[in-house]
Amino acid sequence: MVDSKKTQQAKQIEEITCRICLSEEEPGNPIIAPCKCIGSVKYIHLNCIKEWLEGKKHKKETPFVNSYIWRGLECEICKSYYEDIIKLPNGKDVSLLNFDIHEDAEKYMILESVTNSSSKTIHVVNFSATHDIKVGRGSQCEVRITDVSVSRHHASFELLFVQSKTHSGRFDALLRVNDEASKFGTLVFLREPLPLSSGQKAHLQVGRTCLTIQSQSRLNCLQRIFCQYSELKKDQSGSVVHYDEAKKYFPREFREMFPELLED
Repeated sequence: MVDSKKTQQAKQIEEITCRICLSEEEPGNPIIAPCKCIGSVKYIHLNCIKEWLEGKKHKKETPFVNSYIWRGLECEICKSYYEDIIKLPNGKDVSLLNFDIHEDAEKYMILESVTNSSSKTIHVVNFSATHDIKVGRGSQCEVRITDVSVSRHHASFELLFVQSKTHSGRFDALLRVNDEASKFGTLVFLREPLPLSSGQKAHLQVGRTCLTIQSQSRLNCLQRIFCQYSELKKDQSGSVVHYDEAKKYFPREFREMFPELLED
Protein backbone atom coordinates (compact mmCIF):
# COMPACT_ATOMS: atom_id res chain seq x y z
CA MET A 1 0.00 0.00 0.00
CA VAL A 2 2.84 2.38 0.84
CA ASP A 3 4.56 1.70 -2.47
CA SER A 4 1.28 2.22 -4.30
CA LYS A 5 0.76 5.67 -2.70
CA LYS A 6 4.32 6.71 -3.51
CA THR A 7 3.82 5.60 -7.09
CA GLN A 8 0.61 7.65 -7.36
CA GLN A 9 2.29 10.75 -5.88
CA ALA A 10 5.26 10.37 -8.21
CA LYS A 11 2.93 9.96 -11.17
CA GLN A 12 0.98 13.06 -10.14
CA ILE A 13 4.19 15.09 -9.93
CA GLU A 14 5.26 13.89 -13.36
CA GLU A 15 1.87 14.89 -14.83
CA ILE A 16 2.08 18.54 -13.69
CA THR A 17 2.16 20.51 -16.93
CA CYS A 18 1.41 24.06 -17.99
CA ARG A 19 -2.16 24.49 -19.23
CA ILE A 20 -1.01 26.93 -21.94
CA CYS A 21 2.04 25.29 -23.51
CA LEU A 22 1.42 21.76 -22.10
CA SER A 23 5.09 21.51 -21.09
CA GLU A 24 6.60 20.51 -17.77
CA GLU A 25 8.55 22.75 -15.43
CA GLU A 26 11.75 24.22 -16.86
CA PRO A 27 14.87 25.68 -15.18
CA GLY A 28 14.23 29.34 -14.43
CA ASN A 29 10.58 29.00 -15.45
CA PRO A 30 8.68 27.45 -12.53
CA ILE A 31 5.10 26.23 -12.66
CA ILE A 32 2.73 28.11 -10.36
CA ALA A 33 -0.97 28.03 -9.41
CA PRO A 34 -1.98 31.73 -9.47
CA CYS A 35 -5.78 31.33 -9.37
CA LYS A 36 -8.50 29.23 -7.69
CA CYS A 37 -8.74 26.58 -10.41
CA ILE A 38 -8.43 22.96 -9.28
CA GLY A 39 -7.07 19.91 -11.01
CA SER A 40 -4.47 19.99 -13.75
CA VAL A 41 -5.74 23.31 -15.20
CA LYS A 42 -4.51 25.26 -12.18
CA TYR A 43 -0.86 24.91 -13.21
CA ILE A 44 0.82 27.42 -15.50
CA HIS A 45 4.38 28.50 -16.30
CA LEU A 46 5.48 31.82 -14.82
CA ASN A 47 6.66 33.08 -18.20
CA CYS A 48 3.49 31.84 -19.91
CA ILE A 49 1.15 33.80 -17.66
CA LYS A 50 3.36 36.90 -17.86
CA GLU A 51 3.29 36.71 -21.65
CA TRP A 52 -0.48 36.17 -21.59
CA LEU A 53 -0.95 39.22 -19.36
CA GLU A 54 1.19 41.27 -21.75
CA GLY A 55 -1.60 40.85 -24.30
CA LYS A 56 -4.01 42.57 -21.88
CA LYS A 57 -1.71 45.57 -21.32
CA HIS A 58 -2.28 49.01 -22.83
CA LYS A 59 0.48 51.59 -22.39
CA LYS A 60 1.26 55.24 -22.96
CA GLU A 61 4.88 56.26 -22.51
CA THR A 62 6.18 59.84 -22.34
CA PRO A 63 9.47 61.34 -21.05
CA PHE A 64 7.64 62.34 -17.85
CA VAL A 65 5.15 59.53 -17.11
CA ASN A 66 4.70 55.93 -18.28
CA SER A 67 1.11 54.74 -17.83
CA TYR A 68 0.05 51.09 -18.03
CA ILE A 69 -3.39 49.53 -17.70
CA TRP A 70 -4.31 45.86 -17.62
CA ARG A 71 -7.96 45.10 -18.37
CA GLY A 72 -9.57 41.85 -17.31
CA LEU A 73 -6.84 40.84 -14.90
CA GLU A 74 -8.62 37.61 -14.01
CA CYS A 75 -8.59 33.90 -14.80
CA GLU A 76 -10.76 33.11 -17.82
CA ILE A 77 -11.89 29.84 -16.18
CA CYS A 78 -12.56 30.47 -12.47
CA LYS A 79 -12.86 34.29 -12.82
CA SER A 80 -10.70 34.94 -9.75
CA TYR A 81 -8.46 38.01 -9.78
CA TYR A 82 -4.74 37.56 -10.34
CA GLU A 83 -2.48 39.05 -7.68
CA ASP A 84 0.25 41.22 -9.19
CA ILE A 85 2.79 39.85 -6.66
CA ILE A 86 2.95 36.08 -6.12
CA LYS A 87 5.22 33.85 -4.08
CA LEU A 88 7.21 31.14 -5.88
CA PRO A 89 7.73 27.66 -4.40
CA ASN A 90 11.23 28.75 -3.27
CA GLY A 91 9.68 31.60 -1.22
CA LYS A 92 10.74 34.41 -3.56
CA ASP A 93 8.23 37.14 -4.45
CA VAL A 94 7.87 37.97 -8.14
CA SER A 95 5.65 40.37 -10.09
CA LEU A 96 3.36 39.12 -12.86
CA LEU A 97 3.09 42.60 -14.41
CA ASN A 98 5.86 44.12 -16.50
CA PHE A 99 6.32 47.89 -16.69
CA ASP A 100 9.29 50.06 -17.60
CA ILE A 101 11.07 52.71 -15.55
CA HIS A 102 12.69 55.53 -17.51
CA GLU A 103 16.37 54.91 -18.17
CA ASP A 104 17.34 58.43 -17.02
CA ALA A 105 15.14 58.27 -13.88
CA GLU A 106 17.38 58.73 -10.84
CA LYS A 107 14.31 59.71 -8.82
CA TYR A 108 10.94 58.21 -9.70
CA MET A 109 7.60 57.28 -8.15
CA ILE A 110 5.26 54.38 -8.92
CA LEU A 111 1.51 55.05 -8.52
CA GLU A 112 -1.21 52.42 -8.54
CA SER A 113 -4.90 53.15 -9.02
CA VAL A 114 -6.94 51.28 -6.42
CA THR A 115 -10.23 50.01 -7.87
CA ASN A 116 -12.79 47.29 -7.18
CA SER A 117 -12.66 45.96 -10.75
CA SER A 118 -10.38 43.41 -12.39
CA SER A 119 -8.40 46.21 -14.07
CA LYS A 120 -5.15 47.59 -12.73
CA THR A 121 -3.43 50.87 -13.61
CA ILE A 122 0.18 51.79 -12.82
CA HIS A 123 1.87 55.15 -13.46
CA VAL A 124 5.67 55.54 -13.35
CA VAL A 125 6.59 59.21 -12.73
CA ASN A 126 10.06 60.38 -13.78
CA PHE A 127 11.09 63.18 -11.42
CA SER A 128 14.48 63.42 -13.13
CA ALA A 129 12.72 64.95 -16.17
CA THR A 130 10.37 67.26 -14.25
CA HIS A 131 9.72 68.20 -10.62
CA ASP A 132 6.04 69.09 -11.08
CA ILE A 133 3.40 66.58 -12.24
CA LYS A 134 -0.28 67.38 -12.80
CA VAL A 135 -2.90 64.77 -11.86
CA GLY A 136 -6.50 64.80 -13.05
CA ARG A 137 -9.09 63.83 -15.61
CA GLY A 138 -8.15 66.46 -18.22
CA SER A 139 -5.91 65.92 -21.23
CA GLN A 140 -3.41 68.51 -19.93
CA CYS A 141 -2.47 66.25 -16.99
CA GLU A 142 0.52 63.93 -17.14
CA VAL A 143 -1.20 61.42 -14.83
CA ARG A 144 -4.75 60.90 -16.08
CA ILE A 145 -7.39 59.25 -13.89
CA THR A 146 -10.67 58.71 -15.72
CA ASP A 147 -13.10 58.79 -12.81
CA VAL A 148 -16.08 61.09 -12.30
CA SER A 149 -14.91 61.93 -8.75
CA VAL A 150 -11.63 63.31 -10.12
CA SER A 151 -11.51 66.93 -11.30
CA ARG A 152 -9.94 67.93 -14.61
CA HIS A 153 -6.87 69.26 -12.75
CA HIS A 154 -7.29 67.58 -9.40
CA ALA A 155 -3.86 67.80 -7.74
CA SER A 156 -0.15 68.20 -8.35
CA PHE A 157 2.93 66.29 -7.21
CA GLU A 158 5.96 68.46 -6.54
CA LEU A 159 9.45 67.20 -5.70
CA LEU A 160 11.28 69.54 -3.33
CA PHE A 161 14.80 69.48 -1.92
CA VAL A 162 15.15 70.65 1.68
CA GLN A 163 18.11 70.99 3.98
CA SER A 164 18.75 67.78 5.88
CA LYS A 165 18.16 67.94 9.65
CA THR A 166 20.74 65.22 10.37
CA HIS A 167 23.51 65.87 7.82
CA SER A 168 24.99 69.34 7.32
CA GLY A 169 25.26 70.44 3.70
CA ARG A 170 22.98 67.65 2.50
CA PHE A 171 19.56 68.02 0.88
CA ASP A 172 16.74 65.49 1.22
CA ALA A 173 14.02 64.93 -1.37
CA LEU A 174 10.51 65.76 -0.17
CA LEU A 175 7.31 65.00 -2.10
CA ARG A 176 4.54 67.56 -1.68
CA VAL A 177 0.93 66.88 -2.75
CA ASN A 178 -0.99 70.04 -3.65
CA ASP A 179 -4.75 70.06 -4.06
CA GLU A 180 -5.76 72.24 -7.02
CA ALA A 181 -9.19 73.34 -5.72
CA SER A 182 -10.69 69.97 -6.65
CA LYS A 183 -14.37 69.27 -6.06
CA PHE A 184 -13.90 66.37 -3.61
CA GLY A 185 -10.48 67.25 -2.24
CA THR A 186 -7.22 65.31 -2.16
CA LEU A 187 -6.49 62.78 0.58
CA VAL A 188 -3.30 60.90 1.44
CA PHE A 189 -3.52 57.21 2.36
CA LEU A 190 -1.62 56.73 5.64
CA ARG A 191 0.44 53.58 6.13
CA GLU A 192 2.15 54.67 9.35
CA PRO A 193 1.39 56.97 12.31
CA LEU A 194 1.25 60.69 11.50
CA PRO A 195 2.79 62.92 14.21
CA LEU A 196 0.95 66.16 14.96
CA SER A 197 2.48 69.17 16.66
CA SER A 198 0.56 70.99 19.37
CA GLY A 199 -2.46 72.77 17.92
CA GLN A 200 -2.09 71.21 14.46
CA LYS A 201 -5.25 70.01 12.68
CA ALA A 202 -5.68 66.94 10.49
CA HIS A 203 -8.62 65.98 8.30
CA LEU A 204 -9.43 62.25 8.12
CA GLN A 205 -11.84 60.24 6.01
CA VAL A 206 -13.06 56.87 7.30
CA GLY A 207 -15.39 55.31 4.77
CA ARG A 208 -17.83 58.09 3.91
CA THR A 209 -17.29 59.97 7.16
CA CYS A 210 -14.93 62.98 7.31
CA LEU A 211 -13.38 63.95 10.64
CA THR A 212 -11.25 66.85 11.80
CA ILE A 213 -8.93 66.27 14.76
CA GLN A 214 -6.59 68.64 16.55
CA SER A 215 -3.76 67.85 18.93
CA GLN A 216 -3.76 69.60 22.30
CA SER A 217 -1.56 69.65 25.35
CA ARG A 218 -1.99 66.80 27.82
CA LEU A 219 -2.51 69.37 30.56
CA ASN A 220 -6.06 70.59 30.88
CA CYS A 221 -7.03 74.24 30.97
CA LEU A 222 -6.88 74.61 34.76
CA GLN A 223 -3.51 72.86 35.02
CA ARG A 224 -1.97 75.21 32.50
CA ILE A 225 -3.29 78.22 34.40
CA PHE A 226 -1.38 77.04 37.47
CA CYS A 227 1.71 76.27 35.40
CA GLN A 228 1.76 79.86 34.19
CA TYR A 229 1.80 81.13 37.76
CA SER A 230 5.60 81.20 37.92
CA GLU A 231 5.73 83.53 34.91
CA LEU A 232 3.48 86.15 36.44
CA LYS A 233 4.72 89.24 38.20
CA LYS A 234 3.68 89.32 41.83
CA ASP A 235 2.71 92.39 43.81
CA GLN A 236 4.44 93.55 46.96
CA SER A 237 2.73 90.95 49.16
CA GLY A 238 4.38 88.17 47.13
CA SER A 239 1.25 85.98 47.10
CA VAL A 240 -1.44 87.77 45.11
CA VAL A 241 -1.50 88.35 41.35
CA HIS A 242 -3.83 90.99 39.96
CA TYR A 243 -6.47 89.68 37.50
CA ASP A 244 -5.69 92.29 34.83
CA GLU A 245 -2.11 91.11 34.78
CA ALA A 246 -2.88 87.39 34.87
CA LYS A 247 -5.59 87.14 32.21
CA LYS A 248 -3.15 87.47 29.31
CA TYR A 249 -1.62 84.13 30.36
CA PHE A 250 -4.90 82.22 30.29
CA PRO A 251 -4.91 79.26 27.84
CA ARG A 252 -6.62 79.66 24.48
CA GLU A 253 -9.49 77.30 25.41
CA PHE A 254 -10.32 79.42 28.45
CA ARG A 255 -10.35 82.61 26.40
CA GLU A 256 -12.66 81.04 23.80
CA MET A 257 -15.07 79.60 26.37
CA PHE A 258 -15.32 82.73 28.55
CA PRO A 259 -14.67 85.73 26.32
CA GLU A 260 -16.93 87.94 28.43
CA LEU A 261 -14.63 87.51 31.45
CA LEU A 262 -11.69 88.87 29.50
CA GLU A 263 -13.38 92.01 28.22
CA ASP A 264 -11.92 95.22 29.48
